[in-house]
Amino acid sequence: MTSRQLSERPAPLSAESTSRASRQAPEDGGGNSPAASHRSQSERGSPGHQLLRAEEWRHAARALHLSGRELEIARAIFEDRTESVIAKDLGISPHTVHTHVERLYRKLAVASRTQLVLRVIQTGIGRDGPR
Repeated sequence: MTSRQLSERPAPLSAESTSRASRQAPEDGGGNSPAASHRSQSERGSPGHQLLRAEEWRHAARALHLSGRELEIARAIFEDRTESVIAKDLGISPHTVHTHVERLYRKLAVASRTQLVLRVIQTGIGRDGPR
C-alpha cells in the first residue's frame, strides 16, 4: 500500500469513541436489532398493513370463513411478524400461534406465508384464485 493510500484510509476508532457510540441510542429509536426493527415497523406500519382496505379484509374473512382469531393471525402474517411476536402481542403461547398458522394453511390450501398472503389478497379484492 502506498503512503497516499494509507493517508486516505479512515483513522481507526479509539476505544473511547467505540464505547461512546455503542452507548448512544439512535435519535429515531431505530437500530439494527430485531426488536428495534419490530418497534419501528409497528410504529409506522408495515407494507402488509396497507395492502387491503378494511372492507377488503371483511370480504376476505367472510369468503374464507375465517374466525376472529384466524383473522388476527392472518393480519399479523401480513405485517411480517414472527410467531413469537404474534404470541406476545395476543397474549397466547407461541405453540398456540403455530397451531393457528398450520390450521390456516390447511384451511386456505396453502403451504407458506407468501401463499397465504396471496390467497387473502385475491379473495379480499374479489379475484379468488384456484384452491
